[in-house]
Amino acid sequence: LIAFNPHKLLPIYDTEMMELYQDKVIGELPPHVFALSEAAYTAMMYDGAEPAFIISGESGSGKTESTKLLVQFLAHRADDCAADSSSASNTPVTTP
Repeated sequence: LIAFNPHKLLPIYDTEMMELYQDKVIGELPPHVFALSEAAYTAMMYDGAEPAFIISGESGSGKTESTKLLVQFLAHRADDCAADSSSASNTPVTTP
């Protein structure tokens, strides 16, 4: 990931954008930090991989902010996974 600072707020890092990139393969949508996060999440959850990120850029380019966005997306996905798991475990099981 190459980070850069546009020196203004962009409306491309909200929950709506996270949900857009959820369950998408890299290349299916335009390049985005959330696309990398989704690829990492998928690799962790379904392939048992232990992904790592290399974030490069000059001083002040946004490396820390990019890292925060990666973690924010992973937390969002974990919340979704926990909610799905919780609702599944709360479903009553009946036997005939």
